Amino acid sequence: MGLPIRCLIELTVKNPEYYAVVEQIRNMPEVVECASITGSSGLMIRVAVDTMSSLQALIARLMQYGDTQTSIIIDMPVPARLPTLPEHD
Repeated sequence: MGLPIRCLIELTVKNPEYYAVVEQIRNMPEVVECASITGSSGLMIRVAVDTMSSLQALIARLMQYGDTQTSIIIDMPVPARLPTLPEHD
């Protein structure tokens, strides 16, 4: 991918315009994937950036929409894959 820093960012959306926030996130080039999740967070965002400064700037942009918690991905022991479909008898 050429972007060595990969992270998961949980965003607790405090902005009442949830769908407007999602649209803003959709247009951020650093965002690889975004899921609406249960629990205290509203969104789980997977990002890829080139430098820690870029990550810091992205987090600052996201913080205008709510609280963030960032986890840096250090390894992917199980890479993305499709689930195995059950066999039919």
